[in-house]
Amino acid sequence: AALTYRELFWFHLPLAGTSVLALLAQPLVTSSLARLANPTISLAAWPILFQITLMARAAAFAWPEVVIALSNGRESFVPIRRFTVALTIAVTALMALFVFTPLSDLYLFVIQDMEQIVGELAQSSLSLFLPFPALTVLISWLRGLLIKRRVTSQVNIGMAINLIVTGLVLMLSVALQLPGLQAAAVALSLAALSEMLFLSWKTAKVLAPDIRVWQIRQPVTP
Repeated sequence: AALTYRELFWFHLPLAGTSVLALLAQPLVTSSLARLANPTISLAAWPILFQITLMARAAAFAWPEVVIALSNGRESFVPIRRFTVALTIAVTALMALFVFTPLSDLYLFVIQDMEQIVGELAQSSLSLFLPFPALTVLISWLRGLLIKRRVTSQVNIGMAINLIVTGLVLMLSVALQLPGLQAAAVALSLAALSEMLFLSWKTAKVLAPDIRVWQIRQPVTP
């Protein structure tokens, strides 16, 4: 059957939405930081933190297209899943290397030339963003699996859940006057976790009954 513009639109929407979601998080966070303690310092530190997390998630942003292109039934599922796990470990290790070594000092205070008070605030919040890139890799993999099977509506719902959770956690943080950058880290990570769990649930429904989303090793058939 011929591919219609409607099918093209719904197929492309989740892929375009990935970038939109990353951009929409920025004004949500900045709006909240302006209403929390030390807004000037927090707002000065946030663009650099956002930049760091964006670079840490760069490999994840391209992963849905790879999953869509290479997924070809049961034979490709396990190798792609194993690489997803390896990529998750790799981005987490690289993020940890940056956070817990002098690399963060070099980047914040030498390359970015941040003021001491702003740089120290950014540095103290970095560890809370540690799970964020890993969650983004897993989300990208699950999105790719669903888009390949043209279950794009669930991908869009997952993105909506991400934004809603981000907004709710930030609103709660403002109400409780929690530390700004720490609140942003918790909001983004919880939102990503919520989306990942939702997409895992939906992906499990479209896979073959004998394939489990999170089973690294397939059972050996006698």
